[in-house]
Amino acid sequence: MADEKQKALWRAEFEAYLSRVDLEEAKAGLEGLSARLSQARSLAEFLEAPKQLLFDMAQEAYFKFQGGRLKEAEAIFKGLTLFEPSIAYFHTALGTVYQKQKRYFDALVEFTLALEIEPKDVTALCNRAESFLQFPGGENLAKEDLEKLLEVDPQAKSAWAKRGKLLQNKINTLLAK
Repeated sequence: MADEKQKALWRAEFEAYLSRVDLEEAKAGLEGLSARLSQARSLAEFLEAPKQLLFDMAQEAYFKFQGGRLKEAEAIFKGLTLFEPSIAYFHTALGTVYQKQKRYFDALVEFTLALEIEPKDVTALCNRAESFLQFPGGENLAKEDLEKLLEVDPQAKSAWAKRGKLLQNKINTLLAK
C-alpha cells in the first residue's frame, strides 16, 4: 500500500513540475546544447576542462604505471583518450600500458592513433616497432617504424632512438636468417 501512495505522490509531483515547464524554452535550450555539442571537438572541450587538469591526471596515471599499478593506469589513460582523443601522448601512454600487459594488438592500435596525431612521436614509433615484433612477419613493419624514428632523431640522442637502433640490429639479424 505504501508503494502505491509513493507512486501517486511521485506522479503528482512530476505532473506539477511538468505544468511549470515552458516547453518552448526547454526546446530552445536543448537546441543550443545540441549546437554546442556538435561544435566541440572533444568532450573535454565541451566541458571546458583545463588542459593542465588532463595532464595532471596523466601524470598520476604515469606514476601508477611506474608503480606497477597497470589496471589503474590503464583506466585513467583510457578515460583521457576518450575525453580528449586529440592528444597523442594519451594514446602513446595507453599503448605503453597495453604493451606492458602483453596486449600487443591493443598497443598497436593506440600507437597508431598517436602517430596519426603526431607522426614524429619517437616513443610511439619505437614502441609500435617493438609491438610489431611480437607478431609473425612483423619485422618489416617494425623496420619501417625504426627507419622513421631514426629520420626524426638521426643522431640517436633520445633514449627511444638508442633503443630503436638496438631493435634495428635485432631485426637485421632476424631477417638475415
